[in-house]
Amino acid sequence: MNFFDVQQMTETMLLNIINLDRI
Repeated sequence: MNFFDVQQMTETMLLNIINLDRI
C-alpha cells in the first residue's frame, strides 16, 4: 500500500463525511 492509495482513501472518506453532513 503506497502513499497515493492512502491519500485517495482519505480524500474519499472526507468527501463522504462532508456529504453525510450536508444531508
